[in-house]
Amino acid sequence: NVFVGATGMGKSWTAVSIAGHLAAQGHHGMIITTEMNPKTWLNRVAAYTAQIDSGAIKRGLLTNAEEGRYSEAMNYLDQHLNFVKGVRPTAASLRATVLKARMRGRLDFVVLDSASRLINPGDNLYGETALIQNALQELALETELPMIVTGQVKGREVANRAMKMPTINDSFGGSSWEHNADVLIGLYYHTYYVKQLLADPDPQFPEGVFAMRVLKDREGEMAADKILKMKFVGGRGLYELDERKEPERYSAPRYKEVDHDAIH
Repeated sequence: NVFVGATGMGKSWTAVSIAGHLAAQGHHGMIITTEMNPKTWLNRVAAYTAQIDSGAIKRGLLTNAEEGRYSEAMNYLDQHLNFVKGVRPTAASLRATVLKARMRGRLDFVVLDSASRLINPGDNLYGETALIQNALQELALETELPMIVTGQVKGREVANRAMKMPTINDSFGGSSWEHNADVLIGLYYHTYYVKQLLADPDPQFPEGVFAMRVLKDREGEMAADKILKMKFVGGRGLYELDERKEPERYSAPRYKEVDHDAIH
């Protein structure tokens, strides 16, 4: 499951929200963060889970009630998420890490944020990217684990054109994502471009509305090219869009145990 987008489009927040949602359902995951400190990533998951602004966590400005929810979330997540800091891991080292984690205990899903920082010997950018993407697909097939992967698009090229929502051909490093991914989703946050003075406000995408464009779905062709709108609450993550609710009332699913074989 590959989520691609330019800088500022919310790739990490998307991965954070998915990981938080799965952990809240009782699933156990491995988080491989190549661009962000694992502590920062974990704090974001805790913010999503505990319904707290991650900026307040970072600045130590939590109320007593928020401190309690934050502590509860951290204790819970510590039992369900395992973090690996990989500054520039190779595809081979990533495979070894995932297989070793499976041997140590239960593992239900893997998050890689982001694949753009992986390295693999190749003749050029496109050859290197293809090898990385092939390795990730092989790892998913070998382990039969759901993998949530983020990746870059050609940001400058996308930003300079009129239609800035990602297409299937925008992935950084060529079209290998299109070939390998079971699900390929382009991420789009129009507000970012408005604030950068690169686009005019659009009533279809007001501030706080985040779009996921399904570029490919191997198992559901009818879903291809469908645009899903989500509510982006700054500092907390992505939630189901319901304009009747105020941002502070958006909540992550509470902790519960489910059938782990049902995960997708």
